[in-house]
Amino acid sequence: MVSLQKGESKWEITLKMDKVRVVSIFLSVQGECNIWGQGTWAVFLRIFNCNLHCNFCDSTYTYDKDTEVIEMTAQEIMDNVRSVGEGCRHITLTGGEPIMSQNKETLKEFFSLCERNGYRISIETNGTEPFVEYLDNQYISIVADYKPLSLGKAITDRIRVEQFYKLR
Repeated sequence: MVSLQKGESKWEITLKMDKVRVVSIFLSVQGECNIWGQGTWAVFLRIFNCNLHCNFCDSTYTYDKDTEVIEMTAQEIMDNVRSVGEGCRHITLTGGEPIMSQNKETLKEFFSLCERNGYRISIETNGTEPFVEYLDNQYISIVADYKPLSLGKAITDRIRVEQFYKLR
C-alpha cells in the first residue's frame, strides 16, 4: 500500500507492504475432504487469529496473544511454501480463520501467485467471512465448517449461512 502524507516541510511517500501473520507452514497429509481428495499431501499455511474462539477448538494457539507469529508478504509465503513443499502442489490455508478481512488483500495476491505457479488451494473456513468470491476459481476449494447451534446465538448468528448453499 502506498500512502502520501504531508511532512513538516514536504510531502512524504510511504510504502507499506501488506503482510499476513503466519503461525506455521508445514507439509502434512490433508485430513479434511476437498475436491482434490482426503489423504493427499499438502503444504499447510496456518494463519493467526480467529473470530469465534469455540470451546472445542483444537488450535487455540492460533488466536492466543502469546503465540509467536511471523509477518509475511505474499511472496514470502510463496517462497516458504516452495521450500517446505518439496514439489507438492496443494496448499491448505487454515487457522484460526484464515480469510478474515485484515488478511484479504495479501491473500488475494498470494492466490494469484499460486495460480500462476500451478498450486491448488483448499481454504478451511468457519463461514463467518465471505468466501463466495472464491467459488468460481478452479484453483480454490472451500472447506466450510458449520458450527453447531449448541455454541449459542452469539456465535451462530455470525455464520453466513447463505454461503453454504452455494458450495458444490
